Amino acid sequence: MGYREELGELVRCLAVNQQEDAMLNGAEVGAAWGRTSKYLLGRFPQLSMHLVDTWRRHEPDSRYVKSGDAMPAMVDLYLDAMLLEIEQLQEQYTSRARVHHTTSLEAAGSLDDDSLDFAFIDADHSYAAVTEDCRAWWPKVRAGGMLVGHDYVRLENLLPSHPAWTEGLIFAWDEFSVAVGNPIHVAADAICWIHKL
Repeated sequence: MGYREELGELVRCLAVNQQEDAMLNGAEVGAAWGRTSKYLLGRFPQLSMHLVDTWRRHEPDSRYVKSGDAMPAMVDLYLDAMLLEIEQLQEQYTSRARVHHTTSLEAAGSLDDDSLDFAFIDADHSYAAVTEDCRAWWPKVRAGGMLVGHDYVRLENLLPSHPAWTEGLIFAWDEFSVAVGNPIHVAADAICWIHKL
């Protein structure tokens, strides 16, 4: 099972606990091509998604580029293709896909607290950015919902072949889990989540 399917199972669990006709609201922070949102929107007709990304090229000295994450280089190569896929997704799911062409923190600031069932954070993987994203998106998640992240591995499973940014991402999630007093859960394909009690 890949990370999208694992995330889909988490969303399914949220849906089971909702009233039958209740809508679910989620956010994909670091949407890139929007393929995770597209997968979820196709699977859950009661789901609305906020897709958040800057969809812009990054300066060579930016924190994101310096983190060693491959995504800034991918954006440089495929930005036009990403924007086309986002446009097509928005046309396909007009009433259920809301695109926020801005930073994670600005998008979080535009949403009401307790308005999301989940927020999936897969943006800048640097320690500082993950910390900021967790702090910004946690208030947006309602009680009973969850904050979800990607590319998390347990420290004891960290290999030399993992990207350099992995350790900072792990520390950011672990520290946030302790700060909010809720345990972090990890699935097989590098998905982690914290339930908001």
